[in-house]
Amino acid sequence: MWIASCVIAYQLGRRGSSPGTPVVTGDSGAVQTGGAASGRKLTHRQRATADRLVEFVQTLDGDQLDRLLPEMVAGMDSRQVENMLGRIATEVPNGPRRRLARLELLEQWGRLDAGAAFDHISGLDDPKMRHDLKWRVIEGVASVDPRTALAAVDAIQSDAVAPGPEWAQEEPAAIMWRGLAASRDPEAALNVIADLHEAPLASRNGPPLDAASAITAVFENHPQKVIEWVESLPPGELRDRATAGLMDSWSEHDPDSAQLWLAGQPIR
Repeated sequence: MWIASCVIAYQLGRRGSSPGTPVVTGDSGAVQTGGAASGRKLTHRQRATADRLVEFVQTLDGDQLDRLLPEMVAGMDSRQVENMLGRIATEVPNGPRRRLARLELLEQWGRLDAGAAFDHISGLDDPKMRHDLKWRVIEGVASVDPRTALAAVDAIQSDAVAPGPEWAQEEPAAIMWRGLAASRDPEAALNVIADLHEAPLASRNGPPLDAASAITAVFENHPQKVIEWVESLPPGELRDRATAGLMDSWSEHDPDSAQLWLAGQPIR
């Protein structure tokens, strides 16, 4: 995990930075800070949100939490996430609800300040929890900076000194797919597809994550961007694979339009 944390810190420009240094900007352009930011007091509204979230995690069932947590956590900054993780650890009994809240909070922290998120995880005693959370952080990073996420995947996979138990055999391809599907920066997501074409992410239980399958992920929320990007590619294998992925996704939603578009593409 230490190697992966260093990779992310370097990629995000945090190496040698002082506490409070801006590390990632969200899609609104607001800069979040790490380190010293977490020491500042929460506002009255943020405390009220935290109280409500703790109550929900204590009382709601898994399906209700699945629906509510992403929306509540999405607006949090780094200090709120860190505060909530501390409260969840002390105020919610160990079990599925606490685990679900931790996973959602760490994914958000991965979007905001992945280095701080990895630092937090490294202090946990439970190796399974560390494993699950570090991959959830990668999923968060993939939604804002997929190229850094890919580098971190490589680092995590090379970090182990011996094969882990069955639960440690995570599927990086599935994690990166979900991160790309949730991408807030479609251009960054599309730019990493050429990397995946050259070096697909392997999967033990399914096809690898290559250009075609990565396109299906980005198409989830940015269909027009995907279409324009595929049209901009020069003829060649990458365009062929990207077109295949585009057609797979588009045909599920609007097969007539997909076929009409394909008919208008230049023939190699």
